[in-house]
Amino acid sequence: MNLDEMELGEEVLDPVEVKRDEWLRKRLGKITCSKFGDLMWSGRSKDALFSQTGYSYLRRIVAERFGSWYSVSAKSMDWGNENESKAIAEYANRFERDVDSTPFQYFAYDDDIGGTPDGLVGGSGCLEVKCPFDPAVHVNTLLTKEVPSEYEWQVVGHLLVAKRDWCDFISFDPRMEGKHRLCVIRVERSEVRIELLKKRLEVAVGVVKEMVERIGA
Repeated sequence: MNLDEMELGEEVLDPVEVKRDEWLRKRLGKITCSKFGDLMWSGRSKDALFSQTGYSYLRRIVAERFGSWYSVSAKSMDWGNENESKAIAEYANRFERDVDSTPFQYFAYDDDIGGTPDGLVGGSGCLEVKCPFDPAVHVNTLLTKEVPSEYEWQVVGHLLVAKRDWCDFISFDPRMEGKHRLCVIRVERSEVRIELLKKRLEVAVGVVKEMVERIGA
């Protein structure tokens, strides 16, 4: 559904869809935590501030600032969305913690940067939940007991934007029997990593603004 296509009239709008629409509006044109990892690497040439993946993402942010957007849908993403609430419920039950998993919460770090943790735990913790469609991915996390590299800066980002002291990274496979279906890895806030991320984000914001200026009004 296009962000401007909700008809109010006599139609009764789905409150979840309305909330999702508000969340998408807040995120449009913003650099968000799920893509922070794409911005941590420079390109191969000495003057490339970011990798090709990073530049591609920043061009998408520029497109959003000019009114364009798109969403990605895939079987693996649908699987993750369907099982995320189950993972949080099992986490809350196993560790006897109250989790605020209100959907579509957006935390703005500033006018250009923000993010959405999957849950908040008390006043100091947050969650990042992954439900990999490929069970081998979950097994690898069980073996390494480390946050997969592609998500580590997303986790650091949650600590930054939500101003939290720790983040529990959750890998969940509901098809697995017993306690190993849930793997939890605690990531404590590191000011060294926070500062490194902030510096990269500052550069990224500058690149986005320069691209916008080059295109013009």
